[in-house]
Amino acid sequence: SGGALMKMRALVTRMLAILAAASLASASKVRQERQLLGADAALDDGPVAGTEAHRDTSALLQMPSHGIAPPMGLWDSGQPLGLLSEQEQESEEEELPQADSLTSVGPKVWALLGPFRYSEYGVDPLRAFGGIQGVADRAPKAFWSAMRDRNALFQEVLLRGKMNYSDRLEALSYSLEAANSSKLVTKMPVDAQVGIGGFPTEAGPAGETLWGFLYTDPDDFSVPVSWLNIADEAGWNISLFDAYTAHGGGWAVGEIDLDSQTTVLAQCSSSFYVGAGTDSKLPDVYDEKRSVHVLHLPRGKTRVFVNAFEPGFSCNFFEDSAAARQNLTAVKDNSNGTSPFIIMKDSQVSEVVASRLASPHLGIPVLNSAAKSLLLEDAEVIDGPENLSVSVVADQSQLIRSGQVRIVRLVLEHNGDVPCTRQSKKKPAVLNFTVALVPKGDHAPAIARIVTKCKDSPSRGYLVAFPDFDGSIQRMWAAPPNVSRFEKKQCPPAGCPVMLSLHGASVSVGPVWGQSYEYSGPNATAGKGFPYPAWLVQPTNRWHWGTDWEGPGHDNALAALKYVKEHLPGAPDDGSFDGKRSTYGLDDKRVLVTGHSMGGHGCFVFATHYPDLLLGAACAAGWASMNSYQGAPSSQMLDGTRSGLLEEPRFEHAADFASANLEGVPVLAIYGSKDDNVPPSEPRGMFRLVKSASGLDLSTMESVELPGVPHWFGQGVPQMASWLEKRFAGSEDGESLPMPSLPEHFEFTVTNPLTYGTRGSLHVRQQLDASKPARVFVQRCKGIASATLSSSAVCEVALKALQSAGEKTTQTAPMSGMDLIWHVDTYNVRRIALKEQMPGRPWPTALLVDGQVFTATQLKNGDLCRTKGGSISTWKTCGETNWEWLQRGGPYAGAGPIHMALRKAPVCIAHGSGPGQEEQALALAQKLYFVSRYAPPVVD
Repeated sequence: SGGALMKMRALVTRMLAILAAASLASASKVRQERQLLGADAALDDGPVAGTEAHRDTSALLQMPSHGIAPPMGLWDSGQPLGLLSEQEQESEEEELPQADSLTSVGPKVWALLGPFRYSEYGVDPLRAFGGIQGVADRAPKAFWSAMRDRNALFQEVLLRGKMNYSDRLEALSYSLEAANSSKLVTKMPVDAQVGIGGFPTEAGPAGETLWGFLYTDPDDFSVPVSWLNIADEAGWNISLFDAYTAHGGGWAVGEIDLDSQTTVLAQCSSSFYVGAGTDSKLPDVYDEKRSVHVLHLPRGKTRVFVNAFEPGFSCNFFEDSAAARQNLTAVKDNSNGTSPFIIMKDSQVSEVVASRLASPHLGIPVLNSAAKSLLLEDAEVIDGPENLSVSVVADQSQLIRSGQVRIVRLVLEHNGDVPCTRQSKKKPAVLNFTVALVPKGDHAPAIARIVTKCKDSPSRGYLVAFPDFDGSIQRMWAAPPNVSRFEKKQCPPAGCPVMLSLHGASVSVGPVWGQSYEYSGPNATAGKGFPYPAWLVQPTNRWHWGTDWEGPGHDNALAALKYVKEHLPGAPDDGSFDGKRSTYGLDDKRVLVTGHSMGGHGCFVFATHYPDLLLGAACAAGWASMNSYQGAPSSQMLDGTRSGLLEEPRFEHAADFASANLEGVPVLAIYGSKDDNVPPSEPRGMFRLVKSASGLDLSTMESVELPGVPHWFGQGVPQMASWLEKRFAGSEDGESLPMPSLPEHFEFTVTNPLTYGTRGSLHVRQQLDASKPARVFVQRCKGIASATLSSSAVCEVALKALQSAGEKTTQTAPMSGMDLIWHVDTYNVRRIALKEQMPGRPWPTALLVDGQVFTATQLKNGDLCRTKGGSISTWKTCGETNWEWLQRGGPYAGAGPIHMALRKAPVCIAHGSGPGQEEQALALAQKLYFVSRYAPPVVD
């Protein structure tokens, strides 16, 4: 009912306020809490879905919504979560500079307008009134005088010495009273609001906005917000209104006043604008010190506008210095503030395995604080082993725009073994070295200190840095197959299968998660290494929050598989790559995908997209789609075509929508009965959808509910280890594992042809209507004698069509591994192809596609294309290859929504000289880096 809904909203608002309050703790307190809770290892999915931390609709790329709280305590198996640092190979984070060692130039007093509910609807109602910047432009002189007068009085209070925040506000109230002003610290004078008050709002007393004053706590630069207090001091009788009325978001307006032109480093917990700028500055929503903004501000006053929420926000505006850099990035500035390049915290480097780097790649994120673009000209190892050197990748432009964070791509080389050192018996051996990054021109170099762990053996896994699909350096955790389980102590000739493991949000790949598959049993001993006769590949989703294994996260998993197959990083080496491949080769046609939580969702997504590659899918505590898990708004006011086009990006990774693709694929859905993060209804629902599509054959399906187990549990629990062992059974004789049988009838649903693989080797290449999914329905006809009763009529039709086409037929398949003909019906398919035969899978000698016969010989010549003749659609073979360039600008430009421009291949951002174009280009580059660690060049 409406009343119950209002009460529930009020309760949720209070809960969100409590959650937000925790984010205002000081940096040292946050670090202490993380150490206690293991939140840096944080084996899950971050802020609650729909909280304000995820709402920034001003940029093109939306922030991901994860909807899961970080775990606490132990896994059900008894294995502790432990503590994962932000970067496993980095040294411990140094203590941040104290506030009194920083020069803060941020506003001390703010004017707050609100409350609004715009965060719930994804729009800002002030845009109808010129936006908050336009409102500030229309503010009367009394508005600025009142704010500046209070600023002067508050500055005097701050000079009185140490006192807590409440005492400071009390002292301010007496100062206001002595100055013949209102003693109420938040109340704004009536004459200061002339022409800028009373905006309509869904919240606020009587449905109108309020103005009030806020004050920055100088101890931690937080700004508490309480609409109830502002309404009370404004003279409203708050007892007459529901508490829900006086809660929401708003805009805080402040001024930065400088004596001279100054370079300022800024970081806020909420998005903000500076001056008349049109680019919304990214907030540091995860409190990970990765969103830092460089502001080159003129002498005088500059306005700042912060998207403010209860119970408050924090904003740091520091003059650029070594202390400011360290405070905002959590990385010590070894150039002492002299270099225009600022080193950020998430450098990527491989670990050393058996005295060799697992890969030569090194990626260092660099923020350019200069007022102009700078080129990385050179790099040099200035402190480290004599046999270690570094070079800049020459085939990429390493230009970094002013204010941009960009991951510079480097290559390490070493002659002979890499020397590692051990500080104590309790600490692992490490490789320490220092890299100087030299900008072109007369500039001081930036100094990056790199620490990575050393492993004597690869058996338990290690970190690998590698170039992702866009050229940015990402990392993964990998472990070679346990070849001791093979009779010949080497992988089959085609290579060992691969276990693709997808982590939950906020999980940093490393030993805690990477070694969670270890168990003790007949074929394994916990603590001795990855137990299965398969490669373990654990990509990062491009950041431990990432994109829910959708979009670039999905592509990241594919790129990680490709890199390991081509390079076999970290595998024991006998001196020749051919020898390494013969022992440790990877067969990417035999994949077993696993994942937990957000990774469980990724597991379902990968499985529904690439069913032909799967030995099986073990998806733990996962949800099927964002629609089912968190809900999604939809409008009934759109026609079907426009609605379909707008919904396609969501349904591209909706595993429940494509659940029928998993018929015949071995699937394990495993979850805890006490999971309070991902409700058990999610994996149960996905399991039942696949079960429904599978008809009477349920032999490949298994659902396991772990009694009394919460969200997190190790991947070595007996139920999961047993299921995984069954999937790998039979490979001990050195032969490749047989693939699961292809069902006699199957279907394949495709929402985006560019991101789906094949089913039965059939590949949908293009849709007729992009607002609708493409579907293919297949009945295999091995031969009339072997046709089942349920399919005999369909196969008789297919056989007659084959005979009518003049093809000779027999009552059985013409040869082993071949089917006589497949009866194929299509829906919304414009172009389809029969790809190469998958290992151990049947292959048709002919296809009957929507009533037309095509032989395997014809299908080898190219795609099948639908043509239109009058009102009748027909098919033909089409061998041309230029259609992708003509219709899509190339095979990587994409099919589907414009976000496909960010997929599969290197990305750059080009802008012209139009108003705001340069700002928006830089803002998009920053968001791409922050959300998904892109490294795009910005081209003027």
